[in-house]
Amino acid sequence: MFRPQYPVPTAISLLIFGTIWGVLARLGLRWIGKFGDGQVFALVWAQMAGCLIMGIAIRKKSDIERVFPPLFVLCGTGFCASLTTWASMIDDVFTQFANLDEPAGTSRFQAFLSGMAILIVTVATSVTAFQTGRHIGSWIPKKRPHDEPAAGNALVNTISLVIGPLFWLGSLFLLIFGPAAWRSRATFAIVVAPPATILRYFTSKKLNPLSKRFPIGTFTVNSVSVLVFAVMALLARHPRSQLGCAALRGVQDGFCGSLSTISTLVVEVRGLGTGDSYRYLIASWIVSMALFTVVLGPWVWSNDRGPLCWER
Repeated sequence: MFRPQYPVPTAISLLIFGTIWGVLARLGLRWIGKFGDGQVFALVWAQMAGCLIMGIAIRKKSDIERVFPPLFVLCGTGFCASLTTWASMIDDVFTQFANLDEPAGTSRFQAFLSGMAILIVTVATSVTAFQTGRHIGSWIPKKRPHDEPAAGNALVNTISLVIGPLFWLGSLFLLIFGPAAWRSRATFAIVVAPPATILRYFTSKKLNPLSKRFPIGTFTVNSVSVLVFAVMALLARHPRSQLGCAALRGVQDGFCGSLSTISTLVVEVRGLGTGDSYRYLIASWIVSMALFTVVLGPWVWSNDRGPLCWER
């Protein structure tokens, strides 16, 4: 059986590269999804796209790794897992539950239905997109066994080792010297996102093997990202400066968005038994909502409904 081998620095470099483009793709799809009077929430397009590509990658994993062993890490763990996000979805659900986008006094039953709709639609479309990706992957011709992998090419190995750090330094350059308007929209996010992906990668590798029936690693990073996201949302109600506001949004979109993932969660749910998959999904949702409620609940109950600083 083919077992890909590659240096850890190469994996980290490609994770950085994939993460930057995954975050930019998510922000772009979310921005596009807000145009017009859409019938679905904007984030669903990024979730679907990430799960679709993940489905193709999972189906063609062995072929991808034969072409270049760390390429699957770039595509699946770097790009797709950063294109999708668990924390932002939980934020959308909580926002509906708490009527944060509606006038005070809006029907609580209506708010509950709106929040549950976001959860159900996200899970349903993500699983459907993943399965569709697997179908598409089955139509792609298999790689011929005698084709030589690119891993033996010194130039490819060198590029894969430096491309991530170079792109991260470029992102940092844009953050420092680029237009101030870009900081809140993207540059802060793509600077702080790669460390989150690296943390997710190693946490999952360390903790997921501890249980075959419950992916502890992914559960942990999703829960931590939700907690950090909620704290940033609380601080963003009363920031001290425009730069601070941009940084808070960057942590939400970049760090929390890349630390958490739905595409990997869908892969894990599909690989578990029926009972285990439901327990995993329900536990992830309950813990995330509890964390959001603990952090933002007192603020909601205080009737301080001030908007986020970047929405003013």
